Amino acid sequence: MPDPAPQNFTRSDVFKLTVWFLATAVLGALLAPVIHVIGTAIVAGGHLEGGAADWLHSEMVKAEFGRYFNRAILIAALLLLYPMSRWLGLESGWGWMGLRPNPHRWKDLGLGFILAAGSLLVVALVYLQLGWYRLREPMPALPGVLGGAIFTGFSVAVLEECLFRGLLFGILLRSLSERTSLWFLSAFFALLHFLKPPEGGGALENVDWLSGFTMLGRIALQFQDPWFFAAEFATLFAVGWVLCYARLRSASLWLSIGLHAGWVFGIKAFSPLARRALRAERIWPWAGENLRIGLVTLALVILAGVVVWAYLRHRHRRTESPGASAGKA
Repeated sequence: MPDPAPQNFTRSDVFKLTVWFLATAVLGALLAPVIHVIGTAIVAGGHLEGGAADWLHSEMVKAEFGRYFNRAILIAALLLLYPMSRWLGLESGWGWMGLRPNPHRWKDLGLGFILAAGSLLVVALVYLQLGWYRLREPMPALPGVLGGAIFTGFSVAVLEECLFRGLLFGILLRSLSERTSLWFLSAFFALLHFLKPPEGGGALENVDWLSGFTMLGRIALQFQDPWFFAAEFATLFAVGWVLCYARLRSASLWLSIGLHAGWVFGIKAFSPLARRALRAERIWPWAGENLRIGLVTLALVILAGVVVWAYLRHRHRRTESPGASAGKA
């Protein structure tokens, strides 16, 4: 039975995670101009041009400061992981996180990806038929778009699931209940994704050593628009909740990685191929500037959560049934 005495908040895991979040924002703001200087020097020197990394050179040529800021935040989060783990007194290995070997790992990975990517791309086709979006002209090469979307989808999914649903969720479960941990991390996951410049706000005329903090100011201004915040936050919160539930009930990361990769793939595959054809107020609140925003996407995420619940419930029933036990024997 847990000790009824209240824990000193400054010693709690929640407080330490909050400090890590704030430190990540500050360190990322400090690193962003440095990474921008290095990136622009690489582009100016043409060091990646004309070879196997020519695609990276093209992306860096188009990159605004906001994109360097995003990468700086990610690097800052990774750099601070080790000191945070030492501060928290974490054990080595994955066992303390409550993760177990998953005999259904490939099935979970594939099902999650097909469910998330398939439903999102079906909605994208409906948007095109309704005239809410139109295909870009000229169309980019489809193999390149799909290949890049798959690579980005799984790269982001593996990294963020290991961080959020693996490390951070395991930390929260040490001192909080499953339900409280699920809701807290879902909100934390959504808020952390707001550490990016607003749409169209990633460009700066002059980059100096304080430009990262200028970006933090632009990010903070997003919260003045309650409709924008609600639209983005609600969907991201629902995504975080479904991913946490999948991890909790399957005791592994495979299903959540598949779902996460599928959602990122759907957005990254559709964005280069199509653009919004109507004014934002014509399609709001059903859809937005991209597939991540709008009530339709929110409903899809909730529906995916229902499918995940039914799938895991059915599997647990089969595993616990007398026939299954006899078959194993």
